[in-house]
Amino acid sequence: MRKKLGFLVPILAGLLLGLALVWLVGRFFPATTPGRSATLPSQSAAIQVNQPVNTTSPLPFQSTGTTQAAAQPARPTPPPSIGSQYIALGDSVAYGIGSPDPIQQGYAGLFYASYLKRVQPNLLKYRNLAVPGETTTSFLAVSNGKSQLQRFKDEVAAAAKAGLRISPVTLTIGGNDILAVQSKSEAEREAALALFDKNFSRILDEIKAQIGQADLLVTTYYNPLAYNTGGNDVESDWFRRFDGVIRQRAQERGVKIADFTAPVAGNERSLTWITSNDVHPTPAGHIVLAQAVWKASGYDTTPPKVTLTYNPVASNGTVNSNSRLVFKVSAIDDWSLAQNPASDADQPGAGKLAGAWVSLDGGSRISVSVVPTRYSKVPAGGQEYNYILDTTLLNPGSHTLKFEATDMAGNTASVELSVMQV
Repeated sequence: MRKKLGFLVPILAGLLLGLALVWLVGRFFPATTPGRSATLPSQSAAIQVNQPVNTTSPLPFQSTGTTQAAAQPARPTPPPSIGSQYIALGDSVAYGIGSPDPIQQGYAGLFYASYLKRVQPNLLKYRNLAVPGETTTSFLAVSNGKSQLQRFKDEVAAAAKAGLRISPVTLTIGGNDILAVQSKSEAEREAALALFDKNFSRILDEIKAQIGQADLLVTTYYNPLAYNTGGNDVESDWFRRFDGVIRQRAQERGVKIADFTAPVAGNERSLTWITSNDVHPTPAGHIVLAQAVWKASGYDTTPPKVTLTYNPVASNGTVNSNSRLVFKVSAIDDWSLAQNPASDADQPGAGKLAGAWVSLDGGSRISVSVVPTRYSKVPAGGQEYNYILDTTLLNPGSHTLKFEATDMAGNTASVELSVMQV
């Protein structure tokens, strides 16, 4: 009888082994509904601050080595002030002289492709009507065909016929008026300034009459001649006087003003070709001017989202006096989803960050190191940064770390963390 039942032993052993495997599979790989992913245990929520830079609320303490996820912002609604056609007016700076491809890589072309088009894909057309060498007088005068003003009026009429809404319009005019009176007498300069005032006022009124409620952005001028004087000379004084007329007449008409003066001041050698006796912007200069126009447009008023993605501080907030603590912080601009990562990966513009910094106890800001993309776990469009805190440099007591990030429109957000040196 035992011999006859002996063949059942390996069968029973196989069945028991199979049941054990089924139990193990069910233990470590829970069943899922067809077409859906298994739900994993949730991680702790990211600590985020999306508020003005003057925030004073410190982050709560977190356990040592806490890793947080960087949240991806939702794509915002395109600014309604941006229409379906952008027009650039003015002189050689507006035309793009100084860049390898003036129409596309001058400030106006960059403002269109890297800013306006990214946030408003329905902006179908960009027209650059600027004329190198143009003055406020020639802008209005009919010479060799049509004046720039008349060509602008024709473009407005053509856009209306095609069903295109023009907005914004940018204007950079007056630089040649200023340069024309360089080294002239006081009386000649005063006469030129009065004529410029009259012409510029008329130009603004003519443009506004054509575009109605559409956005008009007027730029000031940088002073390339200040590269070796620091702006403390007679020529710089006259630059400021002409610039003052631009600002005053624009403000009187409620026109937005893009400041070209401040970002170039002190950087004339790198942002203009002045050391080659050329006043035009370099390619880097045109990038800076495009950002200045974006800031002035007011189309982006939302600060980036800042997240402390790795915090090595103990849960009670204490740090030892002989440590090197590595922090990671991420920043994502609200327009990051608007860009094409393949084509815009290295191009500044909407969706990009202007920089990130850290400060200790309200001291000076220090730039933080960028984490290479291949090691970063921040969603596409964002950036992760490293900061190492050397606690041997801290005095005993409480200290505050403040991490900040700024987008290309100048909006800044911050997150703070309090630590206790023991």
